Amino acid sequence: MLRLFAIALVVLAFGGTLYYSGDTLEAWESPKSSAQAAPVSKKKKAKSTHRSRKAKKAAAQRVPTWITRLETLCRRGQAQSESIRRPSGPKDTVRYLRDSARINERWNHKAVVLLQGSAGRNNPQVKKLFRLFDKEEALVQSMLTAVRNGQVERLGGISKALLGVAKSENRALIKIDAIACTVSPDIFRL
Repeated sequence: MLRLFAIALVVLAFGGTLYYSGDTLEAWESPKSSAQAAPVSKKKKAKSTHRSRKAKKAAAQRVPTWITRLETLCRRGQAQSESIRRPSGPKDTVRYLRDSARINERWNHKAVVLLQGSAGRNNPQVKKLFRLFDKEEALVQSMLTAVRNGQVERLGGISKALLGVAKSENRALIKIDAIACTVSPDIFRL
């Protein structure tokens, strides 16, 4: 669920550090609707039925509650994931991966519980997310095992697979309009 977590692990596996600009951080905030951005005029104008229909149609396209809850969950999970102390050196990597894996698993589980009890549970993209969460957790555990055992040669393959899962999760979340849970596809160009 937390594609940024997966990306951070990939970068960590290659020995890099991932930095985000202020613009990227703003991408996690919900976009403001265009209805809020337009100032209300005090002058009374003759209303055309064409505009009234457009306004009614826009009002009918509200975000479903289950997506709003999922986006809130993503924000909270992201905040907790960002609070993990970064590794101070190579020997501290195991602690970082272990803590990150635990948090990732917890938030994936919360997302699954929320989605299974939601109106979107039958959405094909939601069902795909469930499978992707399982793959992600298995890959994270494989990465943790490889780091513990000093199997550096395995990290490249695991990182590529984890990055592929993160991309798929991101696409599925875009398709269900959970925008606050997504990142820009440019992030995946490491």
